[in-house]
Amino acid sequence: MGIFSKVFVYVKERFPVIPLSFLMLGEAASGYLVGYESRNLDSPELRFIPLLLIFLLLFFFQLRIFDDIKDYEIDLKAHPGRPLSRGIINIHELNRIQIIVILIQTIIILIISLETTFLVFLFFTLAQIFSILMRNEFFVKSWIRNHIFVYLVSHQLVVPLVMIIPVLTGSTRVVFTPFIIIYYVRVLIANYTIELTRKTVGVEEERPDFETYSSPKVLGYQKAAFVLIIVSFIEMVPIIWYSYYPNVYWNFLVLGSYGLFIVTIGLYTIRPTRTVSKTMLVIYFNHMILALFLLGLDVWLILD
Repeated sequence: MGIFSKVFVYVKERFPVIPLSFLMLGEAASGYLVGYESRNLDSPELRFIPLLLIFLLLFFFQLRIFDDIKDYEIDLKAHPGRPLSRGIINIHELNRIQIIVILIQTIIILIISLETTFLVFLFFTLAQIFSILMRNEFFVKSWIRNHIFVYLVSHQLVVPLVMIIPVLTGSTRVVFTPFIIIYYVRVLIANYTIELTRKTVGVEEERPDFETYSSPKVLGYQKAAFVLIIVSFIEMVPIIWYSYYPNVYWNFLVLGSYGLFIVTIGLYTIRPTRTVSKTMLVIYFNHMILALFLLGLDVWLILD
């Protein structure tokens, strides 16, 4: 099998490009427009958004490769069907791919930095350094794997370093308006929620060699559902407390999609099956895409 065929299989199974493209486009566009809005200018230059989309996709693809390499020994037992585990692609080939991916990211970031602000390159560098620490599990592999919530928190801290890049591209400087601060918090909490939901699984998916948040020895199904509600609710506070979206109807749409997620969590507490857990993930994922696109659309309509 040629290298392109191997990459195709790997991406197809481990990095769902189409749904992630919608999420990354929402994050790229909304982040850029939220940052641009702070400059009090009209007619934003939308040409940066495709570059930011490609950068975000490549960065999170890089993290996927990092994760699969560092989890290789575990996945041989826990996930023998994955491409790396079954030998479709090997670690040496993934290392070569990730070098190419990082080089492309660097070129994109340099292009953006030269036209906006050097801060974009600075935060890109910090994000890359942090990703290397993540790959090496902060050099405390045994300890951090035995503390699943420390693992969750530490591995999501790369998100603010990455998500500030679209905002800086739009703002061209470090600025912390209430609108931008709430945006950062919402994106960070949403990523935590996605990760929690991804590892809150059905009864038939639990295995002794693969630790999940819903595992009886960690939280169990009821407590995992309760934690999901608490964490995800933080994202909704700005919308409930005051209308975060300038268009009041958008607030109701976002609250409605979040309501569907809560209903599905309730169903999970009664029937913690694979079907229900996957439905939870799909609903929240689409809720986040909707929230980001509506925010970007709202800001663009104000600026245009």
